[in-house]
Amino acid sequence: IGLSPETETTVDRQEPAGKKLIKQYAIESVPTLLIRGDLNVYQNLQRVWANVGTSEADDTLVFRNGQAQMGTYYDLKTQQLVKPESAQPEASPDKP
Repeated sequence: IGLSPETETTVDRQEPAGKKLIKQYAIESVPTLLIRGDLNVYQNLQRVWANVGTSEADDTLVFRNGQAQMGTYYDLKTQQLVKPESAQPEASPDKP
């Protein structure tokens, strides 16, 4: 989509900052992307975003759809690791 981020930060879902973002934006699966800033110049992003994410009240874009196309992801609701190629969720490695 042609984004050139000025800064990039990775946040772990189990850290306090990650937990706060998950709660604040009702994130249901990870990894995900949160995009902030002056995004009006990215016309391609504007055209496709409604298909892959939401625009929040604070103008943060939250990627919500498409993790399966990106590969393995963690479903926060079921607390399971999902591998789309097998379509079978597995228990999280950090859960018994």
